[in-house]
Formats: sequence, structure tokens, C-alpha cells
Amino acid sequence: MKKIIIILILISEITFAQSSLFENDSILIWNENRKITWTDFKSQNKVHSYENASTVMAPGLIAYPKNIEASKIKEVKIIATVNKNQSWYKIKEDYILNHEQMHFNITEIYARKFRKELAKIEETGAKISPNIFLSLFNKIDEEHWNFQSQYEDETQRGTNFNQQKNWNEKIQKLLNDLDDFKLDVKIEELLEN
Repeated sequence: MKKIIIILILISEITFAQSSLFENDSILIWNENRKITWTDFKSQNKVHSYENASTVMAPGLIAYPKNIEASKIKEVKIIATVNKNQSWYKIKEDYILNHEQMHFNITEIYARKFRKELAKIEETGAKISPNIFLSLFNKIDEEHWNFQSQYEDETQRGTNFNQQKNWNEKIQKLLNDLDDFKLDVKIEELLEN
């Protein structure tokens, strides 16, 4: 009996260690093995611009390090994150959590699109200046938010279950299509910069 308890403790410690690689108290980095949970919604301010919303998740494309120097552009990473301290919920339903996970997955899609665009530029041998980098970032971030809005409208904030199912499939296909541009970033890497 003691052996079983020890094994369970070791498994739970390994699971905790793995998940903490991609998050801290306020930030969660997108990772295919770490889905969002209700504990990721930490904000107590439940009345934002979406007064009728049951949840608000704060995903975003982030460039790390934040100082983009011409000599170090190749070291800059674009990642999909959720700010836990700006995310909240009123209603705890599985379909809502799935809907919010898809918002996070959309953010990852656009992080991958950005990485793909950078790879195309690098293939040509062209130098990427900070201005080109920021221009590309702003363009893709705008596309990202337009896509998020389209998703929100067409799924009627996750309440149109047929459309939600269609979007789940569409989002998964886009992630799969951009699998070559997946990037695992550890939270410690971000804290160093």
C-alpha cells in the first residue's frame, strides 16, 4: 500500500512540474498539453465592456523580449498567452470553457502565422529590421483580432452549438496546418528578459 501512495505522489509532482513550465500566477503560455481551466480566470472585475458575457478571457500575442533590437531579432519569440488576472467568468459550464479554449487556440494560430512569415523572410536572406518586425506584428495582430471577432459573432459567444462545432474543427485544422511553426516556450525564458 505504501508503494501505491508514493507512486501517486510522484505522478502528481511530475504533472505539477510540467504545467508550471508554461505558467505562473498571472500568465499562461499556450501549450498543446495544457488546456485552460476555471482556475485560470482570476479577475474579480466581472463587468468589462461585455456586460452580458458569462466569461472574458484575455488572450494576446506577445513579443519576448519586449526590446526589439536589430541585432537580436532572430531571438525574439512571438507567443500566445492568457493574462489570468484579466480573465473572469460568471457561469461555469463546459461549453463555455471549450469556447474560451478556442479563443486561446486562435491566438496560437496567429502566433504560428507570425513565425511562418518570419521564416519566409529569413529564407530570402533579407534582414528584418525592428520597423519591419513591428509592422508585421501589427498586421498579424489586427488579423488576429478580426478573426476573434468573427469567431465570437458566428458562434454567438459559444451558444450556437452547431457553429461552435464547425469552428472547433476549423480551428483544429488551422493549428494542424501550421504545426511546423509550433514553439514550446517555458515561462522561465520569459522571466529572464
